[in-house]
Amino acid sequence: MRFNQSVCLFTFLLLFSSCSDDFLLNRTGADYFPLKKGCAWTYAVDGESVWVEVIGDSNAYGHFVTVVTRNFVEEYWLEERGKVKKFVAFLDTMIYQTGDTIEMGYKLIYQFPLVNQARWEDKELDTVVVAGDSFQHLYTLEGTSLYFGTVNSYSDCYKVEFYEMRELIALSDTNRRYRFSDSWVEFLAPGVGVVRRERGGKVENLVSFQQ
Repeated sequence: MRFNQSVCLFTFLLLFSSCSDDFLLNRTGADYFPLKKGCAWTYAVDGESVWVEVIGDSNAYGHFVTVVTRNFVEEYWLEERGKVKKFVAFLDTMIYQTGDTIEMGYKLIYQFPLVNQARWEDKELDTVVVAGDSFQHLYTLEGTSLYFGTVNSYSDCYKVEFYEMRELIALSDTNRRYRFSDSWVEFLAPGVGVVRRERGGKVENLVSFQQ
């Protein structure tokens, strides 16, 4: 009798473990950042609306990318295996305030699949010229994903914490250093994408989504 009970218990645990693994694989394999043509999101922030829409594919800055508009301003997103990058241009708005482009390129934003307590980073070190002066330029972006649960009625959400930093050091005088940093939080739901974003003291909440 005890032998039969042990066999039943072992079989139950094996099936439970298998179901749990399947659930985890399905959850982490879900599309938490859909970049399919026609997908559109409307967010509410400070009593105003933000419209985001996937327009389609194009070539931009040497890559075949997906074009997304945010309030009708184009953004360029690059999908690689397990990674999603965004084209970013860093302008001189604080050093000499020339408005010139200091550095630009595709930067890692998301790394998939999302797993609880997973971490990723993108680091670059190069030399840039600003208004005729040469600087060593260090760029860092760090991301951390945490399983969160339900957000704005969307289940199986992940909270992703971001930290971005740039540092410029003048080659002619290493005491001249300029540091810029930013941090923000996003909540992503499977099959939907970003359902909430907290950045710069503002909160964006998803109002509607269509695909």
